[in-house]
Amino acid sequence: MLALVDTVPTSCVFVCDAFYDTLVFSKHVNENPEIDRAIDHQLRMTVDDFLGNETAGGMPDGVDDSLELGIDIDVDAEYMILESRLAGWIAGADAHLRIWCQAPLDVRCDRLTENTDDSEKADELVERQADESMRYDEWYNIDIADTTIYDLVVNTARWNGETVTDMVIAALQNHDPADDEGPTPTESPFLRPDQ
Repeated sequence: MLALVDTVPTSCVFVCDAFYDTLVFSKHVNENPEIDRAIDHQLRMTVDDFLGNETAGGMPDGVDDSLELGIDIDVDAEYMILESRLAGWIAGADAHLRIWCQAPLDVRCDRLTENTDDSEKADELVERQADESMRYDEWYNIDIADTTIYDLVVNTARWNGETVTDMVIAALQNHDPADDEGPTPTESPFLRPDQ
């Protein structure tokens, strides 16, 4: 059984709807860091809940408790997929396998504008990426472009979605804990207080 943790909780969707587009929302988050911090913190708590770890509980200092996301997972599931740009950092060493799927910026811009003549969407993607990189660096001291903490990095411009899925499944199925010399250590700002 598999538990999938979606990183776009309902409360965030409502906030996004109020702003109509993700770039405006990204700018809003720059000015209101408690939104991102609440999501990131609750994703870490979700990992702890899934693993049966003790959690500190509650929101970190400076984060409004009303931003509780109410993420529910099936704690009886055998596996959990945590999807987030910071998932590798949030899960840290608790991750069985950390995977980063990426494509060059020009490919992502082409994909975004594939069925439209709206070149502004590509410009917004570039700006949103810059905003996120700034936030992760300033708030957590994380260079999001540094993929060295990941066990598998896949350039999705080289293979179609089905092949990428097959690659990830093969990595999971062929992982042998007896041969595993350990994940790349992370100095994660999301670790439990006792770590």
